[in-house]
Amino acid sequence: MPLPFAKTHSPLKVASLRGPEKQVRHFQDIGLIEGAIIELLSVSHGACMLRLKDGRLALDAGSSMLIEVEEAGERL
Repeated sequence: MPLPFAKTHSPLKVASLRGPEKQVRHFQDIGLIEGAIIELLSVSHGACMLRLKDGRLALDAGSSMLIEVEEAGERL
């Protein structure tokens, strides 16, 4: 499911990254790689705030829709 539609405050696993190669490379450079465990903190009009490792990351609505996630059983 796209990141903005996921349940907040639960562990999520990045299933895939979509979009142009440049965008996918940017996601990878900031640590959003397939298999990474993240936590969706909040969603507002498609824009997302998420926890990735020890930091927080804000994504606009367009970028958020390019990230496919699935529920992960483990906690952060």
